[in-house]
Amino acid sequence: MSNQAIRGAARTIRAIPSTTGKLRFLSYFAKLVLATNVFYLSQVGVGLRSLCYLAQPKHRIRREEISYGAHHKQKLSFFSKAETSDAPVVLFVPGATGVTPDGDIDDMLDDVHNSTEYVLANCNKYGGNPKKLVVFAHSAGAQLAFMDLLRRHRASKQQPLIIIGSCGVYDIADHYDYEAWRGVSEMSTMKPAMDGSENFSRLSPARLFSGKEGVDLFEKPSTRITPDLQKAISSLKLTGQTWANRSGFLASLADRSPAPLCVITTSGRDATVPWHTSAQFFNVLKAAGAQSLFLLYDGVEHADFVLDWMRSTNRDMRKRLFVPGSLAGFEDESFSAAWPDKAEHVRDLLKLILCITELKKERVLKFCGNGRVVVEIDGQAPDDLSDGELPLKKKPRTDVET
Repeated sequence: MSNQAIRGAARTIRAIPSTTGKLRFLSYFAKLVLATNVFYLSQVGVGLRSLCYLAQPKHRIRREEISYGAHHKQKLSFFSKAETSDAPVVLFVPGATGVTPDGDIDDMLDDVHNSTEYVLANCNKYGGNPKKLVVFAHSAGAQLAFMDLLRRHRASKQQPLIIIGSCGVYDIADHYDYEAWRGVSEMSTMKPAMDGSENFSRLSPARLFSGKEGVDLFEKPSTRITPDLQKAISSLKLTGQTWANRSGFLASLADRSPAPLCVITTSGRDATVPWHTSAQFFNVLKAAGAQSLFLLYDGVEHADFVLDWMRSTNRDMRKRLFVPGSLAGFEDESFSAAWPDKAEHVRDLLKLILCITELKKERVLKFCGNGRVVVEIDGQAPDDLSDGELPLKKKPRTDVET
């Protein structure tokens, strides 16, 4: 529990007039502290398994620590398969960037911008293709990543091919109201991180993208998202897109080809950043003309969108909601077979990255900020796919006796 949370809890208690109210809040605060500590302890196994995986020679994982700035925390942890070439690159932007808590919000924005610049300029040295950059940003990191999208547009700099915002905070004022409703706004680091409420609007992608500048950003033509790939994306049978479509959040894959493709993921079970925050931002992106996908899940908590990449899990909402045997055709079987131990939201993003980058059997590169240990993303397509095919449908068997 951070000092900010303790000080905020003390301010909240002083503001409560009745003794009964103070005791109720103390009970609530104690439950939060307990839940936080239990969560951290529960993830020790994930870290140990990741370290053991990386230590095994058979995986031939290449890992390097790369400095991209003067601050001692400005480092990228680089993971790749040995002898990789022309591979897509995933830049992970966590909720707390490398300069946290030493810098202010503008330092954090610079941190994301500078790390992206470094990856674009240098990933080819490690076997990556800068034209296949995927920015995967989680929580507050999604806010920073989309803010950087606008900054790159203003400076006419290269944009990523795909930007994935997972459980992001896109409207700061709206999220502050949500935290106040939960009773945690004074304990949260968000308000001090934004240097006060007067900066909420200028740091909210949902508000900035709803204006003319957002429209201008997505009107800039690009040839990187082609009509053929648009059709391929629509044929991927993404589980999260199925639930989003049934909830009325239809994808925007227009004939014109603006870049990057904006993917918004969230879950109905996320209590830290509620799903409707992502839904509102998705609607803003669609109105601005962005190529955009909304992926909606259930049973996935806030941190699971990151931690599930590093662990095996049988979390699959379809198994809870459908009668066994009724799932045929719901998801391409070749992908379920390729990653049987991965959560469906992980499989969805792997399918999307493989489709967009036209990747076949290479491995996805992973850049992870602030020295975090993250197991390499296994991007190998099923063996029954030829080099000329997008991994969309499993090829029919020809050896079955009739």
